[in-house]
Amino acid sequence: MSIIESTIAPSSDAYRANRDGMLALISRMRALEERSRAASAAAKERFHKRGQLLPRERVALVLDPGTPFIELSTLAGYMFDVPDADKSVPGGGLIAGIGFVSGIRCMVSACSWSKAPAPICCATASRILCAAATSFATWRGCRLPDYLSSR
Repeated sequence: MSIIESTIAPSSDAYRANRDGMLALISRMRALEERSRAASAAAKERFHKRGQLLPRERVALVLDPGTPFIELSTLAGYMFDVPDADKSVPGGGLIAGIGFVSGIRCMVSACSWSKAPAPICCATASRILCAAATSFATWRGCRLPDYLSSR
């Protein structure tokens, strides 16, 4: 196998500009993801008063403690709920990702209507279909079981 020679020059101005631009985009994306978590957490008292768990709490109970959870499609539905980028809460009303349940890598999802009870929007439906497709697709040589948490 031939060795690929890198032409990247980490000390160049172009490299630094690209890196800084990418880090800024990642920071913006992380802020949007945090906005979704904060909106969900704001409903905590209301949920607990009714004897319910927040969707993220349900997911955490299903997953094996201390194992990674890769959340997918975190920006789904961004600016579908409100056309204002500063007020829109991404997520599409669903928490979906890959995690470990009883030592088995699984697709886990939970409806996240803690932000605003509403019918399934196109972003939620798209995210549900994406989660199902991911669980049925071959991923690193094995299929992912599908564990849906709808309560």
